[in-house]
Amino acid sequence: MAEFDLTSRMGQYLDRHLVFPLLEFLSVKELYDEKEMLKGKLDLLSNTNMVDFAMDVHKNLYPDQDVPQKTELITKIFEDPEVVRQMQSSRDGRQLFEFLNKDYGLPSSDKNFLDTLWGKLASEILMQNWETALDDLTKLKDVIDNNTTCPHILRYLTTAVITNKGRRRQVLKDLVKVIQQESYTYRDPITEFVECLYVNFDFDGAQQKLRECEEVLVNDFFLVACLDDFIENARLLIFETFCRIHECISINMLAEKLNMTVDDAERWIVNLIRNARLDAKIDSKLGHVVMGAQAVSPYQQVIEKTKNLAFRSQMLAMNIEKKLGVRSNDNMPQWGQE
Repeated sequence: MAEFDLTSRMGQYLDRHLVFPLLEFLSVKELYDEKEMLKGKLDLLSNTNMVDFAMDVHKNLYPDQDVPQKTELITKIFEDPEVVRQMQSSRDGRQLFEFLNKDYGLPSSDKNFLDTLWGKLASEILMQNWETALDDLTKLKDVIDNNTTCPHILRYLTTAVITNKGRRRQVLKDLVKVIQQESYTYRDPITEFVECLYVNFDFDGAQQKLRECEEVLVNDFFLVACLDDFIENARLLIFETFCRIHECISINMLAEKLNMTVDDAERWIVNLIRNARLDAKIDSKLGHVVMGAQAVSPYQQVIEKTKNLAFRSQMLAMNIEKKLGVRSNDNMPQWGQE
């Protein structure tokens, strides 16, 4: 499953100090050779001032070699008498940072300037200095290029949609469109699961992708806690989609497509029908799920098609009235002014 690991791709956008929890997570999962992981940690530490940590990693990686001598730029900075005086007299960390940034900081044109802002934000978040972190976030908003692309965010967007029962139906169609549009830039089992189910109506393919999704989620630092919710909701999506195009469904076949035993599948379907109040019944003797008639009248179809259109027209009319009202107020005489 290492081919679906996003750590290396995402790590380039994270402060390097925040990458270490991800590497520790991968070490536990044993997706990569431990020696290669240690080399990666050492390389990550090479451009930081975390000398003690780097020395420990070096000892673990090369136990028979002497640890190379390292110099710390930060030590030189804090040996400066003026810096020491500022540290003693500064009322808070923000004042000290402004002083250090003035004398030792980077110009905004420097290639490392953006990394510095992210590092500062990460430090404030870890120290729970929320007001200062908010100021740092505002600075970042002014610097970040709005055209920056991040196609692998589709994995997390897709997971959020699948596990969110509340607004899933509203955004699912838009998600499918985005996955199709961006399929040439990014694909993984999670996005491919949606594509199999809603684009190709390939239930066998969706079943296979669901198995792969489980492996991806287990080995993703940010999604491992969503595993159970994802599997449960993904099975529900398969069931709902399958029911829309079949009137009578074999429980054995459905169990196979949901990757469950027949008994578990029957209990799951019974609870699903009871809780969701689906128009369906189970024929245990024949081992079938029989769907009720769910034909939608042409009138109801028109209502559904025009519902959003009516809402958008109303919002447009309100915005026009608001703008006209502002203009009218601007043209009125301002009484009481000289």
